Amino acid sequence: MVRRMGDGIHDRRAGAAPGRGGGHGHAEIRQLDGARSVLSFAPPGPSSLACRAPPAVSTACSHPVEARGLVSRAFPPHPGVLLYLLRHRRSGSKRDGGSAPLRCTYRVKLLAFNWRDPKHPEAGGAELHLVEILSRAVQDGDQVTWLAEAFPGSEPEEEHRGIRILRRGSWYNAHLALAQLYRRRLRGERFDLVLEDINKVPFFTPWYVRAPVLAVVPHLFGATVFREASPAVGALVWAHESLIPLVYRDVPFLAISESTRDDLVRRGLRRENISVVRCGLDQSGYTVTVPPGDRTEPVVVFVGRLRKYKGAQYLIRAFPDVLRAVPEARLRIVGDGPYRENLERLSRSLRIREKVEFLGALSQRDKVAALNRAQVAAAPSPKEGWGLTVIEANACGAPVVASKSPGLVESVRDGETGLLVPHGDAGALARATIRLLTDPNLRLSMAGAGLRWAHGFTWDRCYRESRAVIARAAGAA
Repeated sequence: MVRRMGDGIHDRRAGAAPGRGGGHGHAEIRQLDGARSVLSFAPPGPSSLACRAPPAVSTACSHPVEARGLVSRAFPPHPGVLLYLLRHRRSGSKRDGGSAPLRCTYRVKLLAFNWRDPKHPEAGGAELHLVEILSRAVQDGDQVTWLAEAFPGSEPEEEHRGIRILRRGSWYNAHLALAQLYRRRLRGERFDLVLEDINKVPFFTPWYVRAPVLAVVPHLFGATVFREASPAVGALVWAHESLIPLVYRDVPFLAISESTRDDLVRRGLRRENISVVRCGLDQSGYTVTVPPGDRTEPVVVFVGRLRKYKGAQYLIRAFPDVLRAVPEARLRIVGDGPYRENLERLSRSLRIREKVEFLGALSQRDKVAALNRAQVAAAPSPKEGWGLTVIEANACGAPVVASKSPGLVESVRDGETGLLVPHGDAGALARATIRLLTDPNLRLSMAGAGLRWAHGFTWDRCYRESRAVIARAAGAA
């Protein structure tokens, strides 16, 4: 029904562990063998869950967390409690300026619903975002179960980065199969919070789970689904999305951009129920290996899954104008997908096939190398949740020409880290690309600004702010 509609453009599967050194701090909350009270010996000072917003300002919170039901409380003078604390004490985070020699925190039990899991061959941005958060929660002492569709060669149950993964159903019926799995196997388990990642057909978990729900939304398709799916499938997805304001009326939301938040508000959801936490970036994986000033070839790169709704066709249509102004220019397309044949046919019909290279899906190392050979990156899609590929390009020293579309208007700082043009306007796209290719001072200025912008995004920061939202959502129950 909605097969292959996700953004599977990432070079490594979402579950691949990034090259991060060390841990990332203690958990603020942890369960004590089923007890419902919360014990804390947190050192004086701000909560470790207080937001520390980078240049990408988050609206997730502006104060230390005060999750009802999960806030620190004084513990009773019971010898059994003291023995537990002595046996299970954890040091405080060195990042937060020292350690707490005697510290006890509550372990939260989380259940996640997502159509795909991190090991799915088509796992993309939504899965990357969720696994970066939940794997850190596991390291901080939480227990996480992830429900997802099965895929060829997959196991019905396995563990990945400490996350228990259960799989049922398939690309067309997982929303039904996973609901049945929950009712038959998990309904008797106590979960502190259910995280439903809404990025295709919703699971409508508020109707049947016995725990508070936090809806995590990268973006919704809306009318853009009709650019990709058949009219029948598009109508089905659109109809399911139209029920979100009814089913999730009293559910808190975690959106990855202000654009997604505004979309939810336009659909009738309350703004005060929606927190915004922008995505992070693997800072050790996306770096400059070729200084922007040393890139002498006029190369433009597109990175994305080759689906119609990703908009690579607009870039190809713009390229004849680019070649008239910069005859030595080349276009390199990184990614694969069912629309590739159409794009190759389009480049042949425009008689620029020899100037367009289709590199296919690349490893992270090769993708970073491709970004480091480009003078300009392009993101011509009609809608993104945030625009992670934009930040990846900036981190590799490439300014970006992008559509003035939801999500991209936030990840691209127009006139500073790149240029925004009206979506679908091939002429405007060509003119902006030519401008960057032919003005080295402007291009290098934007490359430097892009590097500074990208360095503000980390998965640790994303986790801290998301963890605060999770604590509030669980405590609100």
